[in-house]
Amino acid sequence: MTPTELSRQEERLFAVLSGKWHAKLVLREWGLTKFSELVELLVSELATNAVKASQSPDWIFPIRLWLRSDGTQVMILVWDINPQPPKRVEAGEEAEGGRGLLLVETLSEKSDWYPHEGSYSA
Repeated sequence: MTPTELSRQEERLFAVLSGKWHAKLVLREWGLTKFSELVELLVSELATNAVKASQSPDWIFPIRLWLRSDGTQVMILVWDINPQPPKRVEAGEEAEGGRGLLLVETLSEKSDWYPHEGSYSA
């Protein structure tokens, strides 16, 4: 593994961990810590997928995370630059990954995606 690849792995990990930490802090601020474990897991899975979908050989594009709540439920929104729909893969029993979207669909009341209009500009 080259130093560049290692730093890219670290960048992806930092993005996911930052999203989880942000969710934890926001839920604490809102007094909704009863949702923390579930929301952190869902944010982790969604952010991981978004980071993977947004990378190119030369650049890792940003992702965006929004949390909304009415006090009884939490909505998680994640944006990435990739206009293609997320693809659920059929992971084998021994596979270490590939179950993120299945997990999100199973643990969420509703899971969906929609294409964004226009293009990203920094």
